[in-house]
Amino acid sequence: MIKFLSTIGVVFFLCSYLGCSTSKNEPVHIDFSADSNAIVLSDINPVGLLQLKNNNFSDSTRMNWVSVSVNGKVIPGKVNIQDDKIWFIPEKPFQRGESYLVSTPLNVNFGGAKEILTGRVSYQVKPQQKTLQR
Repeated sequence: MIKFLSTIGVVFFLCSYLGCSTSKNEPVHIDFSADSNAIVLSDINPVGLLQLKNNNFSDSTRMNWVSVSVNGKVIPGKVNIQDDKIWFIPEKPFQRGESYLVSTPLNVNFGGAKEILTGRVSYQVKPQQKTLQR
C-alpha cells in the first residue's frame, strides 16, 4: 500500500511540474545592431520582459541584465529597454576585429524536466553566453 501511494505521489509531482513548466524557455537571441554600435538582446520571455519594464531599476541593476567583456575586462555602457528588446550601448564604440563576450541571465532557468529526472540540476543559474566578432 505504501509503495502504491508513493508511486502515485511521484506521478502526481511529475505531472504537476510538467504542467507548470510549459513556458518556452528559449535562449535569448544576442547580436550586434544593424550599425554595430550596440548589442541587441531579443526573444526575451514576455513575462520577464514585462517585469523589467514595469520596475524602475537603477543603472547598476540594469547592468546585471547583460554584461559585455573583451579579454576579461567588462565594458562600461548603458542598458535600455525598447519595445521587446534590450539594448547594450557601450561608452566607447566597439572595435573592429575584437571578440566580445556577452553574458545574460535572461530566459535562463535552473533546469527542465529532463535535468530534474536525470539529477543534473545545478544549485545556481548558469548565464547564457555568446561571443560576438566585430
